[in-house]
Amino acid sequence: TAAERARIINARLVHIVSYAPVDPASVNIRAIRGKPTIYVGNVRLVTVYPNDVRGTEAGSMAGLARLWAASTSCCLERVATWPNVAPAE
Repeated sequence: TAAERARIINARLVHIVSYAPVDPASVNIRAIRGKPTIYVGNVRLVTVYPNDVRGTEAGSMAGLARLWAASTSCCLERVATWPNVAPAE
């Protein structure tokens, strides 16, 4: 369900901010079973599915993944100045 997916993504974000290299440059997209998946370092954040693209102007799963990755990178840049978090360079 959407609520379960949101809960999983939230837990992954907490893990990323707590333990992963919080550096905007560490955000990357890799294919998992043919679907673009956003990672921060080696921590999987979210996989983009065809249903995610519906109702957006992204045009494709890859396009939406690029938008989400850019947004993730931007947000990480904002929290990178928190204590115990690696600074962005």
